[in-house]
Amino acid sequence: MFNIQDTVENVIKVNYLFSTVEQSKLTETIHQRFKYFVENTKSFIVENYIENEWRDSLDLYYSKTLYNCANTVKRIHFINKKITKVDDVSPDDYIGYITIRPLPIPENAISRIRFKCTKHAFEECDENKIFCLAMKTKVNLPHISISYDSFPIYAQDSMVAICAHADLLMISKFMYKKFNFNNYKLKDIIINNAIASKGRKIPSEGLTVSEMVEILKGNNYNPIITYYSHGKHNNISITEHIDSFLESGLPVIIAFECHVIIVIGHMHNEKKHYVIADDSTYHLSKTFKQREAHVGIVSEEELLSRFSNLQTVFTIAPTLDRFYLHYPYLKLMVQNYYKNKIQETYEKTGFTVNIITREILVESSKLKQFLYNCGDSSYTSIIMPHYVWYVEFYLNTKKEENLSHYMIFDASSHKYDRVYSIIKDEASNGIHFVSDKMSNKKQLSLLKEI
Repeated sequence: MFNIQDTVENVIKVNYLFSTVEQSKLTETIHQRFKYFVENTKSFIVENYIENEWRDSLDLYYSKTLYNCANTVKRIHFINKKITKVDDVSPDDYIGYITIRPLPIPENAISRIRFKCTKHAFEECDENKIFCLAMKTKVNLPHISISYDSFPIYAQDSMVAICAHADLLMISKFMYKKFNFNNYKLKDIIINNAIASKGRKIPSEGLTVSEMVEILKGNNYNPIITYYSHGKHNNISITEHIDSFLESGLPVIIAFECHVIIVIGHMHNEKKHYVIADDSTYHLSKTFKQREAHVGIVSEEELLSRFSNLQTVFTIAPTLDRFYLHYPYLKLMVQNYYKNKIQETYEKTGFTVNIITREILVESSKLKQFLYNCGDSSYTSIIMPHYVWYVEFYLNTKKEENLSHYMIFDASSHKYDRVYSIIKDEASNGIHFVSDKMSNKKQLSLLKEI
């Protein structure tokens, strides 16, 4: 059932039964796209694996061809020590896995990608903190079950699924694991969803932005679609919108120049880098001139430089139920009144500061627990809606030591409510000075530090 190899070359030679030219191309692709993980792997375990995405692809297209494809994929486990048998593996030895489709097209043979989240995969940012969306991935070997944090990457095959389908599958798997959303499959996107691709289904010509939104709506993902011209929507930068979703633990699809990518993480460093998942590697390698990879780091400056020259860019993000006060209205409220009010308070005492905010959509129960653990019990007995906006105010930079104030807003309130949308504490205060409230000051983060 399992075979153990010591190099990628041997893995492909034994398990990818096509010509030596195709084997060589696939070997090169794996080395290129998963450089860090390959370099830190001492042994590979290979098994036949039943994969839902391949099963759907086989049924929809490949079973109707002369390819004589197997109904299983090869799952390749990356292990960071030399082993002679599967029983030698422990959870600490496990790096992650990829699956390989039984296709004679090396560029499209890679399917699932599930590596442990680690900042060391990004050599240029190895010294910085990186915060990513992550879910629990469980792998069962004969002697052990291994659970680890990862983000579910899926790579297109270019016939049944292309970039839009792949991104929707990533969103589905993540939201299902994290929030128990409907776990729709590839076949649901292509066949069972009546609004998608009115014409011929295979070969896939992709999905329009409207079709992607309708698929998400049809599965109760409550998507928010936002249009940007030259990087802005109503004078709010696209990266500010992205931050509001990302800080709230939600993935964001960016659609531009006929391709899509997903923002799955970021850094609070000076250049404000973002972690990008790219199923085809197209935007990372061609648009942002990085090496060919499925996950990469792109700075805010690079994103804005690209988007500022584009007439049309869209973001699509799944959101939570009972959430009605959308980010642009909250942002205007915070910017036009409360941010200025706090800034004026400092200026009156002779300090010149630039107030920066973080807006986080969070379950009220989790926020109460967070505040309590920070030594702030002023909201313990306050009734709140299921979801609230938690707004942090910083002096000059978004560093924990610079956190100065916070506010809480009702995420189900009317978009023009400037008074009753504020949730006040037991003393009827709405704006809170952190030093007076928190004995153990912390930033709220819904992302995984890697």
